[in-house]
Amino acid sequence: MMQSLNNERAKFAFDAVQTVVKEHIGTATPKKYHTLIRSLPAMIQMQGLGTTVAFLYSKKGAEKAHEILYDSTGEWCKQQKLLKNTELAKEIVQLDTQAYRMVTEEVLQMLLWKKRFAEGMIEDVE
Repeated sequence: MMQSLNNERAKFAFDAVQTVVKEHIGTATPKKYHTLIRSLPAMIQMQGLGTTVAFLYSKKGAEKAHEILYDSTGEWCKQQKLLKNTELAKEIVQLDTQAYRMVTEEVLQMLLWKKRFAEGMIEDVE
């Protein structure tokens, strides 16, 4: 089961980063995405998932990289049945402590995969 979940994370992360690279080549978005993805795990550990999600939510209209990460984080959590099919920010603030910890850990694991792939794929295009 654990290897299967790791494989799912890897595939989801690879596809997500590849989409950013392909759809936004020639723009500043991949570089901003790369910078942001490198800082998010530390931000979650220092400030919490709720604060980090609120940060991404507040920037998602103005910054494409923030919007992409916000949306894909919600998508992953829904695929894993950690959240319902509603707005990520709305759900995060309604979780009990145990569910909040589970979602936080899963998001961190996903972001580590995205960070690894972004370091290779995005540097290749820059």
